[in-house]
Order: sequence, then structure tokens, then C-alpha cells
Amino acid sequence: MTLGVDPDDADFVALAQTIGAGGVFSKDKHIGMMGGNTISIECIGHLRNYSRSAAVELNIKVNGVMFSVVGMKSINALMKGGKQLIQRIGDSPDWVKALLFAALAYVVLNPRARDSVGRYLNGLFSQLEDVLSRVLSLVAEASSIANAQGSEARSHLSMAQLELDRKTTSSE
Repeated sequence: MTLGVDPDDADFVALAQTIGAGGVFSKDKHIGMMGGNTISIECIGHLRNYSRSAAVELNIKVNGVMFSVVGMKSINALMKGGKQLIQRIGDSPDWVKALLFAALAYVVLNPRARDSVGRYLNGLFSQLEDVLSRVLSLVAEASSIANAQGSEARSHLSMAQLELDRKTTSSE
């Protein structure tokens, strides 16, 4: 390192080398003459854009995992609730079981009741199908955005790394 070129810049070059920085953000030619690396505004821009794109990609992935966990816990809770309902029916007095059986027989044997319950269940499943379709569409869109942001992040990082590598290898 040539310290005599510009004593005002020597501290910056020494600090960058001490902490293992890729260089100093500057247009000052003296930094290079003293053995330091300069980093351009374009490199800083690529690093900023990398950070922003990577943050979007990571946010989508983390939230995707979180929503998956919430979904699995909800399904698990529904299954536990169903098991508890069946167990409670099994533990109930015989007259409750007989009443439930009579209600089920009425629905199965009565065409109007059967149609009414069928319409209700069809409407319920139709709504669930609609919600599931929308959720899957949003998941596909989020996945596409995450992939695009990941690709953009890698591109910006690669461009910044090219400059940093070029400066590092030329100064060695």
C-alpha cells in the first residue's frame, strides 16, 4: 500500500483492508493508487436491487410456509373436532343416538329433506371449491413472483460480484 499519495484517503483504504471490505465507495483515483479498491455507484445499485428482490422472494417463501402451517393446523383441528364429535355421540345416552338415527333416516327417506340437505351440501362444497380455486391461484401467482424476484436477485448479485471480483483480482 502506498500511503504517500493522498494521506486523507489512507484511513479509508486501511479501514477497508482491516475489515475485509470489497472496497471503498468512491470515485477518487488515489484510493486505487494506494492499493485500495473503489466501488462504483452501479455496484451499489446492483447490491441495493439484489437486497430488495431477495427480500420480496424471502418474504413470499416465509409467508408461504407460515400459511401452510396454519392450513395444516386447521385441517388437524377439524379432524380432531370430528373425532371428538363421533366420540361424544358414542358416549351419549341411547335416546340421543336413537334421535340422531331417526333424523338421519328422515333425511334419507324424505325426498324434500334429502333435496334440501343436498342443496345445502352442494352450496357448501361449491363455496369451498371456489375458495380453494382462488387460494391455489394466489399461491401460483406468489410462486411465480418469488421465482422472478429470485432470478432478478441472482442477476443483480452476479453483476455486483463481477465488479467486486474484478477489482479484487486486479489489485492482488
